[in-house]
Amino acid sequence: MGAEADVGGTLYRTHCAGCHGAQLQGASATALIKTNWRYGRSDFSLETNIRNGIPGTDMPAFRGQLS
Repeated sequence: MGAEADVGGTLYRTHCAGCHGAQLQGASATALIKTNWRYGRSDFSLETNIRNGIPGTDMPAFRGQLS
């Protein structure tokens, strides 16, 4: 595994796994291993959702916390 994957894995475990599951399977939040994504699947949608959160859900904004 490369350095970027190591960093990504650490970020996921730290910020995402608590809600989305250690294996992306879902927990208190939706699974990330699926084909139908309610709030968009494009790179732009994913980045926007992570930066700004998703209003009306428990998805917090990570703007300023993740680069």
